[in-house]
Amino acid sequence: MRRLNEDDIHERQPGTWNEIDGAELWHSADGTTWEVIVGEDGARYPSGFGQANIGLVSLAAAGGRLFLGTTNMAGGQLWASDDGVTWRCIVGPDAPMSGGFGSSETTSLFSLRAFNGSLCAGVRNGADGGAIWRLELEAFSER
Repeated sequence: MRRLNEDDIHERQPGTWNEIDGAELWHSADGTTWEVIVGEDGARYPSGFGQANIGLVSLAAAGGRLFLGTTNMAGGQLWASDDGVTWRCIVGPDAPMSGGFGSSETTSLFSLRAFNGSLCAGVRNGADGGAIWRLELEAFSER
């Protein structure tokens, strides 16, 4: 399997925004043929990853993985993938860290960037304002 890098993503919202049914994520290996990964109609995951994720708003490649940030009014989530198709939640319900990095007021992970062996997440917190969280990529090397 080829390692993922910054050339695999584009600087724009990676998924859809849908406050009624939940966000969707689509994948294409060639830019012509598309497969729904998160959504309805035979997708691998239900809309919003089966949770109240209304927007898939940020995407970054770091450490050979893709990371996806969401907007969720109960606490934004962070998802990781080795191939852009199979995803696991690393910040959110039943994840190593609860949604919103422990605060339900942190509703959106608007910006993700790789930096110096870390993944930095720019977040919106309705009570405290914006913040930047840093996750060490080594923590994900064996997962």
